Amino acid sequence: MNVDEPLPSGTFQFEAVVTTHDVGGYDYTVVYLPQRMIDSLPLKRYPRLRIVAEVSGVLTEAALQPCRGKWYLMVPKRLQKAASLRIGDLAYVTFEVADQESVNVPMKLLHAIESREVALKVWQSLTAGKKRSLAYRVASAKREETQYRRIEEIVDELEDMAD
Repeated sequence: MNVDEPLPSGTFQFEAVVTTHDVGGYDYTVVYLPQRMIDSLPLKRYPRLRIVAEVSGVLTEAALQPCRGKWYLMVPKRLQKAASLRIGDLAYVTFEVADQESVNVPMKLLHAIESREVALKVWQSLTAGKKRSLAYRVASAKREETQYRRIEEIVDELEDMAD
């Protein structure tokens, strides 16, 4: 796929058995993308292709992950619970390719970054993947105190990166 080509549009669908996938001694719960879909997606250009999916009726944003010529979609515990899925169950997956540069940043984090000029400059230079990683650290915190602590850590890290 040429870098200038647009991402494919439309809806992709498949069914797959929920299974485990061992990655360096850690078992992840996943569904594998059917081989027939691999050529129709820009997986060489975006090996971790961001998608917006519905997994057995539950909406999620995720990335297709590569592994030895196959790609899989992680099915974390919260998604398993919401979709009433267990290992061995058949999952119904419908997805669209997402904007690969899109990043959902918690407002608290965005305000903190924007209030510090050096942090903002570094933030603007980061890749979408790095921004997503930092945003996830805040969004995944359950307690507000933890969110604020992580926000301060992130802003400090950004400023340290400028040095």
